[in-house]
Amino acid sequence: MELMDTMEPKSMNNFNATGPKTAEGKAIVARNAIKHGSYSEAVPVLGEDPGDFEVLHDGIGKSLLPVGPLEEALVDRLARLWWRIQRVGRAEREGLRSCLERELRRCNVERATNSTQLAYFLNMTVGDSHHAERLQRHEAQLERSFFRILHELERLQARRMGQGIIPPLVLDMSITKD
Repeated sequence: MELMDTMEPKSMNNFNATGPKTAEGKAIVARNAIKHGSYSEAVPVLGEDPGDFEVLHDGIGKSLLPVGPLEEALVDRLARLWWRIQRVGRAEREGLRSCLERELRRCNVERATNSTQLAYFLNMTVGDSHHAERLQRHEAQLERSFFRILHELERLQARRMGQGIIPPLVLDMSITKD
């Protein structure tokens, strides 16, 4: 209790903070994941064409031929994950492009004139930012989810068709230099 008594009133607010109270504040924080969209589960987000998602969804459905509500739900989840994987790639490319352009302006270079200059500026922009690393980790997590669900769908379809079911396999590996 002594710690609480010595804190400034402003710091006390952090202990009692429960998020926005007004409808306007709640609407603002509801869109936090949509800053660049890579972490948003919404399909589509601002600037994305819903028709493109429908084409992707229909294509995955035609490729995997789901039967029944469970398989259809898995195909829907696969389409959403694939859409988000593509979104991460776009966010990464846009982030790199804007960082590169900012670095070029900072150095008063109109554009990189050769591959050595381009590699230098890319190294400068990527080396100073953890943003690309976070996006890559997020992309890897989305891909793991995608393939886990795909393999589960394949097992369900194999069981439905009377084929042998291959159980999921988890393998832990340690690689050491001798």
